Amino acid sequence: MGLDQKNRFGMGALAPLPRFIFFVVLSLASTFFTYNWAGVAVSGIVVTIIYLSGRVYFKLGLITCTVAGFLSFVGNIFIHHSGNIILTLGPLTLTEGGLETGAILGLRLFFMILFAIAYISVTSLEDLFDTAKSLKLPHKGQIYLMIVLRYIDLLNKEFTTLQQSMAIRGIKWEGSVLDKIQGLRLIPVPMIFRLIGHINQQSLAVDNLGGTSTSQSFINTKNSNKFEILKASTTYNLSKDMPDNDFVLKNINLQFNKGEKIMLIGENGSGKSSTLILSRGLFSRTIGQYTGTINIFGNNTEDLTLGELSQIVRIVFPSAAHGLVGIRIDDELELSLLRSKIDKSKWKEQKLKILKLVGLDESFLKRKTLSLSGGQQQRVAIASALIAEPELLLFDEVTGQLDPVGKEEVIESINRISSDQSIILSEPNLNPLEFDKIYLVKDKAIELIDKSNKDFIKILKESGRRVPLLVELGFKFSPSKNIDNIEYYLNNLKELVSKNGDIKDYFLPKREKSENVNQNIIQTENLCFSYDKKNNVLNNINLNFKKNELTAILGANGSGKSTLSLVLSYALKPTKGKVIKDKNIRIGYIFQEPSYQILSTTVREELAFGPKQLKFKKDQIDKITLFESERFGLELNQNPINLSPENLRKLTIASILAIDPDIIIFDEPTNTLDENEITKLMKIIEELNKEGKTIILITHDIHLAWNYAERLIIMKDGKIEIDGPTDSIMKDEDKLRTCNITVPNIAKLYNKYLSLIN
Repeated sequence: MGLDQKNRFGMGALAPLPRFIFFVVLSLASTFFTYNWAGVAVSGIVVTIIYLSGRVYFKLGLITCTVAGFLSFVGNIFIHHSGNIILTLGPLTLTEGGLETGAILGLRLFFMILFAIAYISVTSLEDLFDTAKSLKLPHKGQIYLMIVLRYIDLLNKEFTTLQQSMAIRGIKWEGSVLDKIQGLRLIPVPMIFRLIGHINQQSLAVDNLGGTSTSQSFINTKNSNKFEILKASTTYNLSKDMPDNDFVLKNINLQFNKGEKIMLIGENGSGKSSTLILSRGLFSRTIGQYTGTINIFGNNTEDLTLGELSQIVRIVFPSAAHGLVGIRIDDELELSLLRSKIDKSKWKEQKLKILKLVGLDESFLKRKTLSLSGGQQQRVAIASALIAEPELLLFDEVTGQLDPVGKEEVIESINRISSDQSIILSEPNLNPLEFDKIYLVKDKAIELIDKSNKDFIKILKESGRRVPLLVELGFKFSPSKNIDNIEYYLNNLKELVSKNGDIKDYFLPKREKSENVNQNIIQTENLCFSYDKKNNVLNNINLNFKKNELTAILGANGSGKSTLSLVLSYALKPTKGKVIKDKNIRIGYIFQEPSYQILSTTVREELAFGPKQLKFKKDQIDKITLFESERFGLELNQNPINLSPENLRKLTIASILAIDPDIIIFDEPTNTLDENEITKLMKIIEELNKEGKTIILITHDIHLAWNYAERLIIMKDGKIEIDGPTDSIMKDEDKLRTCNITVPNIAKLYNKYLSLIN
């Protein structure tokens, strides 16, 4: 419905409200004055000119007009009787007058629908929203309209990604009509799956912003400095009688003072996200139910409306695609400001200030949220929470989709949050020693961890965290246990190695040189790609990948990494240039957002989907589904919609491995996985690499790329900026930073170590 890029031709030259008025007036005129040949002729000429001047011609729209006009013609010629009889068919009589009336009414309907299509083709979703605002639609109505329009936008994006996912697993959209029918027949089930998931996630997102009520009532939160969760238990089960196993948290207590920064640690599935949602006051309002008490600085969450709660506490979810509500960035920020205490006269100033804080600028305000890369969307989600200046901020693993410099910027913005504001977060990319309190979530309980505990590092690792290298070295090799300055280790590395030989085990990379990497398996030639046929996302990409090579592709959010991967996997067709490979080479692509890839209602069907499309034998399919389900610990009869985010990601990986690809492209495969799960996944990837698979990792995890990839490709603005061996690339820190890539401490120490021994 409409275009992402604004069309300034035809009616598109008018502003949204005048365009709507013009459309309504001309539609009414064509309704009242087209019951004769003169009216139809004038209307037809005007509508055709307007349609052609819009420069957007939807084939489906023209088919719709033609079919509707023809049916109207046929339906009316036998109803109206006047003039000489031309033909009699049983009870049906065709007269000269009936033929003329049918022709007029058929053409009338054709041009009316054509005019509607001409309007829709130049009117984007955001234009429709702006029209409603200009017509003074009440705020509550605007919120509902925004939700509906965003659902339309989401479903449009979902349809596209569904086609891509199916193409990767055997559906030939570029093939015969029968192939297309087969693909379309399979779409309804995954679309229902997605719709249910979006409704649940978007409900949380809307309620996080204050719900749909627009009543303004400001609350005083200064009567207490304490945040308390007391004897609380939570469950996602909505029935009255619940078995004990259904509780995800049981009798937990969590306390801290205003202004303190709290970190939650724990393995995936331990209940960290549930703790944050509970702290936000969304249990029993949006999802699940709870028992116990939650007091936010003296205010019992049960006594507050969603709007009042949103003034004092906001959460940033791990999936920005689901956590945002606004159609455009400006809409998202204004929705957030609507429930804040910030005066409307200062909104513009506040927007620019917050965008700058998360590494964006004013030009992003008018961009659609779903047109951004995953990392850019996450920055907007963080900005949406920060802009309202709540007293409590909750972050649920929010930096996973950000490039290395983006991580730095967001971490700095979190560190710069006012000392009057409190933070609870679950975040693997921050130093736990910099937080006032650390709570371990384990076995449905929460335990306060003493940072001076001699087993502190062990506790962190067992909880699934990646311990910052300098923190671990400090605990292991520094008496004060607080040396976290990289310069100290660089300047004293020779002495540290001589005294503690095993220190080098902490920074030696795990990668091994692959065999048979002299043979090209896939390459690109002058590859270009554009989504809108105007602006290239990829510009003259010339690459070749070797058989059995493990390569990491890095770059800033929006640099074109995922688009390149989709073109390589034949899910997108190049605008110019070509991908060259042997026809027998099979490519698997694993999506960054796990839910985009799901096509079935059970794990068994999902694992079998690809092999079925590729015509594997039944006994082979059964063997594959059993093997992959056991490898990733998945139950075959489970519905993917009920899987945790971590298991959903595992399922997407397993479903691609099920087609036995020669090349496997992993797009941010470690998002939402804890360090223990990342280690298991990388062992699987290493095993696949040893089996002769070519592995391409799209990742923002520079630590992961350093440890496992023998070759790095760095992208910038849709081009290949750097390409070469990992060791040599990691020595040029200044050039990497221009591509939003930072050199990790582990690489700095390794390079220093090499200089000492050579």
